[in-house]
Amino acid sequence: MTAQRESRVYDRLCSRLSKLHGEDPIGSAPSWDRCLIVEVDKPWAADITSSRHFPIGISNALENAEKNGVSTKLQAIEPDFEYSKEGHYRVMFYSRPAKQFAMYDKDEFVAPKTQIGALAQALLESPNDLGDFEQFRVEPEPVRDIFVCTHGTHDVCCGTFGFPIFKALRNDYTKALDGSLRVWRISHTGGHRLAPNLIDMPEGRYWARIGIEDLDNLVHHQGEASMLRTHYRGWTGLGTAYEKTAERDAFMLEGWNWTKMLKSSVVVSENSSDAKVHIDFRDPITNKVGAYEAMVEFKDVVAKANCMEIESTDTVPQYGVTNLSLLT
Repeated sequence: MTAQRESRVYDRLCSRLSKLHGEDPIGSAPSWDRCLIVEVDKPWAADITSSRHFPIGISNALENAEKNGVSTKLQAIEPDFEYSKEGHYRVMFYSRPAKQFAMYDKDEFVAPKTQIGALAQALLESPNDLGDFEQFRVEPEPVRDIFVCTHGTHDVCCGTFGFPIFKALRNDYTKALDGSLRVWRISHTGGHRLAPNLIDMPEGRYWARIGIEDLDNLVHHQGEASMLRTHYRGWTGLGTAYEKTAERDAFMLEGWNWTKMLKSSVVVSENSSDAKVHIDFRDPITNKVGAYEAMVEFKDVVAKANCMEIESTDTVPQYGVTNLSLLT
């Protein structure tokens, strides 16, 4: 392929087109109460559950949980030369601790590959009674995990734009933070048109189109959080796109300390064009409480970018805050 043709192909990737269309990623983060993250050997299929080494039993366990009214987000992580253990898979299970919270709870295990399906079933059905699986539990540590989507077999943008960010995070940040940060390659997070996509856990924040120049701000919380405004997909601890949009404006106003606040939200009223959102928050150290009220408007739609398609009939809704008030 000639350099000129490579350039044309690169410019028609959905992540590039989405940016060209001016798509604001806020509200595109999924919402979940629980997330199961499982280590899976390569190769990966486009659908991670169809991969050759995907542990038997997990899909059935997830289906049974869904039937019982408990949905769980599934993600896979790639084995890592530093973090992985021969013959074993790592499993992380994140769960919402309460209605008002700042960080997800995490249960982590490193178990033999043959027992991963049974472990997943136990986590989904009886997380408070894990019996023999306790021997595989990893003792809780104040570690932060950043997951970077590099799932190139699902979408070329994830591999093209995700891997350089993963590499930079691993090479330039993990060692400097002396074990308090781990960085993983994760399966498709949704929204490949927003690649590179990152999930910051245990916060549960989704970030899009992160560049090398954004990493100091994101990792160290150095500089104004508002510098990353257009990279923020939202906090998965909230339900609707209206709530995620309102939370972004509060976050950008409050700064990085906002990530530590215990939060909950509710849509007070809603119609076809806007919604009133109420966000309660509490400082876990001082117990100081407060609330924001926001009017969030459905602004417009933009074309939903698809790789190699300049024109698209699909659209993506766009939202914005028209008024944000701190209630006293």
